[in-house]
Amino acid sequence: MKTRKMKVTTKIFLIIYIAIIVGDLLLGITIATKVKKSFVDQIMSDSVHMAACAGMAVNGESLASVNEGDEDSDAYNDVLDAINIYRENGGIEYIYTVRKLSDGSYIYLVDADPDEPAAIGDEFTESDGLIAAFEGTPSADSESMVDEWGEHLSSYAPVYSGDKIVGAVGIDMSMNWINEQLNGIILMIIIVCGIILLLSLVILIAVTGYLRKNFNVLNDKVLNLTDGNGDLTKEIELNHGDEFETIADSINRFIREIRSL
Repeated sequence: MKTRKMKVTTKIFLIIYIAIIVGDLLLGITIATKVKKSFVDQIMSDSVHMAACAGMAVNGESLASVNEGDEDSDAYNDVLDAINIYRENGGIEYIYTVRKLSDGSYIYLVDADPDEPAAIGDEFTESDGLIAAFEGTPSADSESMVDEWGEHLSSYAPVYSGDKIVGAVGIDMSMNWINEQLNGIILMIIIVCGIILLLSLVILIAVTGYLRKNFNVLNDKVLNLTDGNGDLTKEIELNHGDEFETIADSINRFIREIRSL
């Protein structure tokens, strides 16, 4: 008798379980991607709103009058006090103000970092969000930025003196904190997907066990008939109301026909 390399129930089990694993992975990746995008979008939206509020809180005349060497001036302290409120209560990493020079470059003005504040006149890197702010639109950078202080999302808003934009407020949100929140969500997704895989495995083992048992019952009866010494008085008893019962009834009719002959 020819020996098959793999039982049909094993094939069914593997095909279905592989399909479940692939579906689970795709579902998990899709959910994680959408959650991350939604989460980052919300953080960016909140930081843009906060930057806009800080930009309105800063006195434009004070900011416009700050120049190199003015770290102890009243104008500098006025701006510093205004943005410090947001640093201390807004849950942000850094907040600072920026000026655009006539040659199109950017420099720091007032930096609220309590540990290592940038000096007035230090070069500031241009970004799409900063450009938009100096065009009058509060905006966030399209991508996170990595520098010597770490990885963060930055948002900017213009500061006005009358109708003129005299600078911008910048806010940095730490990507480390954001990634920690995302990692927690992703871990939850992995746990849920793992539970689904485990339950699927249990169900598939039960189903393939059921199929294998009934296949064996039918196969044993057919083998019993074909060896020439089969007991024609015993019929197959399957009362599951499914295809196995239909096949069993057909074999039983065949047995009765042989017995009548």
